[in-house]
Amino acid sequence: SLSNLMALVCVGNLISRVSPQVATLPGLRFIDVRGSAVENLDTSFRLPIISEVHAANSGMRRVEVHQETTLTQLVAHHNLISEVQVTALMAHLRVLNLAVCRLLILPESLFEHMPKLEELILDRNKLQSLPSSI
Repeated sequence: SLSNLMALVCVGNLISRVSPQVATLPGLRFIDVRGSAVENLDTSFRLPIISEVHAANSGMRRVEVHQETTLTQLVAHHNLISEVQVTALMAHLRVLNLAVCRLLILPESLFEHMPKLEELILDRNKLQSLPSSI
């Protein structure tokens, strides 16, 4: 019924999850859940033409991408993210902002999946080293 929906903006709400049904919205390009309690957005990465996901100051604890995505921007700063797992191609990703999270390490192969990355923001984490692929 929402097949024409292009943007989902739920800033400052108490929602804790995005329904898996969101993945069935063929036109959804933009999701903004800043300031919410959302812990995981892996469903949104499976959208056929998703372009931007904004989840700053939400409840995210990890980033997992296990299926190829059209995402160009992932902005998830000021979260509790301590783990990043990317095993699928993120061929269009240009901006990755994981500043002020709880990252200690980044997987060695992380950036192999992001060939077009232009902007990487990792300020104020607890990183002990950077992958040699940087």
